[in-house]
Amino acid sequence: MSSDDEDIPELINEENNNDSDSDDEEKWIEINEDNDSVNIRCLFCSSEFPSIENSFEHLQNVHQFNLVEYKTKFSMDFYSYIKMINFIRCNNNTDQNKLLSSDNKPLWLDEKYMKPANDSYDPWLSYDFDELKIIENRNNDDDEKSNLLKIIQDLQEQMKNKDHFLEQISNDMTMMKESYKRLLEKEPEIQQRNNNKSSKNSLENGVGSLNIDDDNSYFESYSHFSIHHTMLSDKVRTESYKEAILKNPSAFKDKEVLDIGSGTGILSLFASQAGAKNVYAVDQSDIIYHAMEIAQINNVSNIKFLKGRLEDIEMPFKKVDVIISEWMGYFLFFEGMLDSVIYGRKNYLKENGLILPNRCTVSIVGYGSQERYNNFIKFFDNVYGYNMKCVVKDILKEAHVEKCTDEFVLTKPNMISDINIYTCDLNYSNFTYDFSLEVLKDGEMNSICGYFDTFFDLPDQNVFFSTSPAATQTHWHQTLFYFDEPKQVKKGEICYGYNMKCVVKDILKEAHVEKCTDEFVLTKPNMISDINIYTCDLNYSNFTYDFSLEVLKDGEMNSICGYFDTFFDLPDQNVFFSTSPAATQTHWHQTLFYFDEPKQVKKGEIITGKFICQRDRNDLRSLKIELRIFDKTFKYDLN
Repeated sequence: MSSDDEDIPELINEENNNDSDSDDEEKWIEINEDNDSVNIRCLFCSSEFPSIENSFEHLQNVHQFNLVEYKTKFSMDFYSYIKMINFIRCNNNTDQNKLLSSDNKPLWLDEKYMKPANDSYDPWLSYDFDELKIIENRNNDDDEKSNLLKIIQDLQEQMKNKDHFLEQISNDMTMMKESYKRLLEKEPEIQQRNNNKSSKNSLENGVGSLNIDDDNSYFESYSHFSIHHTMLSDKVRTESYKEAILKNPSAFKDKEVLDIGSGTGILSLFASQAGAKNVYAVDQSDIIYHAMEIAQINNVSNIKFLKGRLEDIEMPFKKVDVIISEWMGYFLFFEGMLDSVIYGRKNYLKENGLILPNRCTVSIVGYGSQERYNNFIKFFDNVYGYNMKCVVKDILKEAHVEKCTDEFVLTKPNMISDINIYTCDLNYSNFTYDFSLEVLKDGEMNSICGYFDTFFDLPDQNVFFSTSPAATQTHWHQTLFYFDEPKQVKKGEICYGYNMKCVVKDILKEAHVEKCTDEFVLTKPNMISDINIYTCDLNYSNFTYDFSLEVLKDGEMNSICGYFDTFFDLPDQNVFFSTSPAATQTHWHQTLFYFDEPKQVKKGEIITGKFICQRDRNDLRSLKIELRIFDKTFKYDLN
């Protein structure tokens, strides 16, 4: 393998998570490295062509198969395209009519078709499917044929202007060489791996014992970019890890490191920068594919990526020197991810190895924000003239994650749990503590505020951060446990508590629900949908609208803001409310569709574009949005 090959990040375990990274055992799929020419084999016959445009013409003329039409009809994305190509290759399909079921549904949707059909490189898998333009209008057969012909001609013209196309395919071949994995294993090897897995220290009551299908929603929540933006933007969190890793080079130099729940790979990148020999980044969420790209873009070659739950996959190493993980949840214990760190410690950490962080404590203080208590708990005493106090008893059963300030802290803290990550077991979150709180000032206590502190006790320099109300706020905030009635307390008093128990290129693809203000609105509004509830049908959310926006003032436009208005047209008196940024805020807020780059606009300018809204066929409660503006096309998910 050349030095250039080693720069490509790896997903070193295959889909069934049975691959090994051993130099003696791993046999990578070898891809033809002759980059001088690339022959593109037809999808349905043995014909070969020197270019993609020739292949398109052949498919259209000989097989009456049009990829543009399929993309439009089935709302295909890049992953669906990959599955279709592999489905055709796996089944040696020679008939385009056999791609669909009897009820006209695609047969290639199974996840197994994310794997290539064979060892040889297939140029179809390198084609930038997102560049293929969909058909916008289908008024009749003549229009459809005309549109298809125009699109094909446009595509041919694009291809002719791309002199570097073959060179790009060659580069893609190199990248895919490192992404392709051995698809089949010999039976003895599989049996040996299963035997090895069964010999691991299992944690029967840990989160790893959950059925992966039951646990999948947890990992899917980490596939959304907003949660990673929130965590990475938390400077206290991220900079504490950075400082702990980079200011302790002796702990990482030439060491083997395991990153549990690696997400975007930021901790792995820090470990690599600190001099680690190899970093093994493990994550079940699909965010790992973006982490691989991030490592490649930043020329980091010593991070090995493994997709799956730590408890389910076979590792390509026996032991590591260091385990790093950002496992902490709200009130420290929420999510139970420490279970996986304990599993990693028991099975993969060398004797006297390091864990970051290696100690955490949980503390409580008495808290008394009257405004918050009245707006939340007392709110239900009178809701638009109705008594809703009956819901409060259930509200009090829930802990509430909120941003608390030192201003309303009424007592000294009391640490109720001190966890040593080197020695704790799965009972870390099961405890009882009799606490006492010394009152610092007179006030009305209406809740207990809980928070945690995190410690990195390391050879060169110790690092610490707190989520206390007195510290810089983090994305964990604090956790409030409300009382049913406030309690007057006096300075110097001791408040006792008994039996306190504790039991356990892509972010732009998402639409973001945010609170917007009229101050930053740059254009007049344009209504894009008017729904009459008396007459609308199930296509109410499927529409296309050509909009125009008149600019009201000079500024830098970075997004489109969407909102809705609601009307009650009634016999005696009409009622109306708006969720516009100019109106009183509601819990719906507004929906922002961000651009990749801001655009300078001038007062009086007219901005035109197209807004396409479609219901997600795979999740009927979610939407697929396409926005065409400033000569660009943006696609968003709203779910």
